[in-house]
Amino acid sequence: MTSQSINNSESYSDLLHFIQYAPVAVAMFDKEMNYVACSQKWLADWWVQEKPITIPEVIGKNHYDLFDDVAPYWKSVHKRALKGAIEFNDSDEFVKANGEKEYLRWDVRPWRNEKRRSAV
Repeated sequence: MTSQSINNSESYSDLLHFIQYAPVAVAMFDKEMNYVACSQKWLADWWVQEKPITIPEVIGKNHYDLFDDVAPYWKSVHKRALKGAIEFNDSDEFVKANGEKEYLRWDVRPWRNEKRRSAV
């Protein structure tokens, strides 16, 4: 499934609304790690640049271009998820670009195309 086919689905606007206002940090990417959707909480938690950014400015942009300091560890997590793996950690320390430490629980999983049962 591509971003284009998702955009054409009837429930796309409901999905975007749910993600945008989710009380947790949520981001969805395509196979090239371009943003398809993200929540306000995602931007509030992870965007540490001086100039604020909005959800419409993020959509379609590549995650690694927006966050050019992504650690090799996270890139490997992303690669495994893009190949179909489900990755999670219930207690992880993450150091933001500004040096601030975050303690978090995270879950990275692929989208599934139910017709093919494969990662999207």
